[in-house]
Amino acid sequence: MASKKSFIDINDAHLNHFNLELGDRMGLLVNDELCSIYVTDDITTWKNVTKNLVSSSYDIDNHSGKKRAYILPNCDVTVDRIKAACKEHGITITNDIDKADILLTHDNINRKYSNGDYVRSTDVSFKLWNYDTTNDCNGSGSLSLSITDSGYNTIVDWKLIDAIGNTFSYGDTLLEAWCLSGLGLKISYLIDTKQIETLSVEGVLNASATKVILDKSLLSTIKDLLNSYDRDNKAMAGKILPTIVVDKNIHLVWELMSECSWEINQVTDKDVKYWLSKSNISDYSSMCAEDMILHLSKDDAVMDKETFRYFEKLCREEIEISNRELYVFKVKLKKEYRHYYE
Repeated sequence: MASKKSFIDINDAHLNHFNLELGDRMGLLVNDELCSIYVTDDITTWKNVTKNLVSSSYDIDNHSGKKRAYILPNCDVTVDRIKAACKEHGITITNDIDKADILLTHDNINRKYSNGDYVRSTDVSFKLWNYDTTNDCNGSGSLSLSITDSGYNTIVDWKLIDAIGNTFSYGDTLLEAWCLSGLGLKISYLIDTKQIETLSVEGVLNASATKVILDKSLLSTIKDLLNSYDRDNKAMAGKILPTIVVDKNIHLVWELMSECSWEINQVTDKDVKYWLSKSNISDYSSMCAEDMILHLSKDDAVMDKETFRYFEKLCREEIEISNRELYVFKVKLKKEYRHYYE
């Protein structure tokens, strides 16, 4: 299987396709190797290329024979989970973009770096703020010679300084620069020329048959696992949580977060972190039953009768009325909520 590298050589044909200036190249030290990247101060041009990297146009439920998928680097979901979800649809994962007919996209791109911070070797698009450059190096090593002979400026970060010391002269300053690796340009080109389909990782996971709806029995099981002192039990909970559908039986999801949010946040499983970030259920732990009714009733698609009655019962139990020795009080639902009991 081919090595997965983001900083491959930049192809002039890819730059020409997007009407990018061929001269807007710079050097960057990545994994002890001087690589070329595309750099521009035109954010509009940069966005025109990167928009393809977060697109999703493929229908996995009605796919037409696509067999190999390439995962865009820096994905927040583990490869094992993505592989399992793709396998259900007869799709395998490849590390060779040239053999892929599907690109699995996500939105964990366009990282921002500043003041000489290292750029991650897996980035395909990123922003630099306040970086110096050089094209004149006085060192005697192969890296120093490569910088001098490259014909374009090299970005100065702390990794470069660690490698060659202060044997270079400072050139232009990049106050704000928008960058693309060779792989980022290549993938966007393949998408734009219809040579590869795009499908979001979230779309793959949502189409998986391993998704489960939380019921009382599973809720009890997960609580026991999370509250256990056994490390294996907590690890098992970490495998179950990302499979839970969060827009069904929301009252049970709320109960899980209300009682076990601390324990869930202690789980280090990468897929649990992704599940929490995408599901927007972390706030449930700080919301009371009335808050949940007000929050969910804005969307009739998620507020069903069972969910409303669960929360309304809790609200009713918390009603406090004084002066009961003198008065009789009557509690009545507001008109807009009565249909949940009809």
